[in-house]
Amino acid sequence: DHPRPAGGWNGAAIVPDPRTLTVAPSGPPADMPLGAAAGMALLSIAFGANAVAARMAMVSFGPLTLAALRFLAGAAFVAAWARIQGEPLALGGRRLRNALLFGAAFAVQLGLFYFGLQRTLASRGSLIGNLQPFLVLLLAHFFLRGERITWRRLVGMLLGFGGILALFLDQQATTSTVRGGD
Repeated sequence: DHPRPAGGWNGAAIVPDPRTLTVAPSGPPADMPLGAAAGMALLSIAFGANAVAARMAMVSFGPLTLAALRFLAGAAFVAAWARIQGEPLALGGRRLRNALLFGAAFAVQLGLFYFGLQRTLASRGSLIGNLQPFLVLLLAHFFLRGERITWRRLVGMLLGFGGILALFLDQQATTSTVRGGD
């Protein structure tokens, strides 16, 4: 439904300039379609299940093998989607270098997450992995125009961190169940 930019999706003009990037006001849209809300709920379930699925898979695979398999599955999906959409996948020069660089960074990040997940409970791994919204809020404040940490956002962030802290510091967790991956 989005208009295709001149030169296709692969055109350099679609890369946003962070210095001029603006953000729409925050808050839930009043007219969110039911399908979009259901999609967001399914994605949240999938992200929450990631640590559980990874722990189950690590019975058969090492962390780096599991990360590689996940990237291969993702690459196959992207290639199929691009083919369906009629978009070329050819990368060359600087684009290929950047794709390999970012791919390597994500592979290291995922591999390290899986190494840590071997040493903690899946529930704790999921909580640690899902600290991302807090980090995004913090980094967006400094790098994106229009994204400021307001008092309301700060209170929400502190409540979220407090909830995570309460889960980690419960009476049982402070004894022998604290693990090296925590």
